[in-house]
Amino acid sequence: MSVLRLPVDGNDANFDVRFDLDGAEYRLGLRFNDRDQSWFFDMFDISGTLIRSGVKLVPNFPLNRQIADEIAPPGFLLLVDTRPDDERAPPNQSELGTEVLLTYVDESEL
Repeated sequence: MSVLRLPVDGNDANFDVRFDLDGAEYRLGLRFNDRDQSWFFDMFDISGTLIRSGVKLVPNFPLNRQIADEIAPPGFLLLVDTRPDDERAPPNQSELGTEVLLTYVDESEL
């Protein structure tokens, strides 16, 4: 599979998920910031080493593009916005995982 929809659920404002991305396991810590009304994530490798923190979830932009670390996944994390107006506004708390989908484009597609 070249594009993977990552199962996330915005019902909880602070949660961790684990994913296998291009053959390696990663953990994302996702949290909703009430003041900014936006989602952010921290990325860790399976051993708990922090790869990147405080990345804002913005639709239609490769979220890990600026992570220059050999332990980072080689593909791209991407939010796909399915909302009708597609304003590219960050998803609110309830839209993550329903109307705005977290996906991963694997290295073979780049």
